[in-house]
Amino acid sequence: YCLVNEILLQEYFPENWKDMLARYQRDGVDLMELKALPIATVPASNRLRSALDALFNHNRSIPNIVLETAEQSLIFQIACYGDVLGITNPLSMYDAFHAQRKIPTHCHFLRIRDMPEYPVQAAYRRDIDQPQYLLDFLESVRQEFSYYSIVLKKNLLPHI
Repeated sequence: YCLVNEILLQEYFPENWKDMLARYQRDGVDLMELKALPIATVPASNRLRSALDALFNHNRSIPNIVLETAEQSLIFQIACYGDVLGITNPLSMYDAFHAQRKIPTHCHFLRIRDMPEYPVQAAYRRDIDQPQYLLDFLESVRQEFSYYSIVLKKNLLPHI
């Protein structure tokens, strides 16, 4: 996902920023259209960055990354209140909502179109009886991701 600041769009695309924003809200962000914008994102060691790099490599392009940080809350802050496009994990938005922070009205959290996905999986053997601690752990993970999905849908539907 990325944080798109209307002010930044207006600066780079004064003639058609409103149309672009409406299209991005409907279809997802085309990062190749925005590749000239300064980008704040996570470092290369992050799985999200691997997907971002794969997208740009596939399109034979180089992102204009001006800031790399593991602090996704910093990406949120400078994308919404500064002059960069923020590419961050939805979990950071979950953290923002959990902390009762609101997204400023000029800042939009939007899905990135054509972004490769790298799912997180848990593997365990089903052919043997599992210890209770493993079953409890799996149930805790299911509950947490269910809650995470509910919070994101509740807070991001107007923005996605």
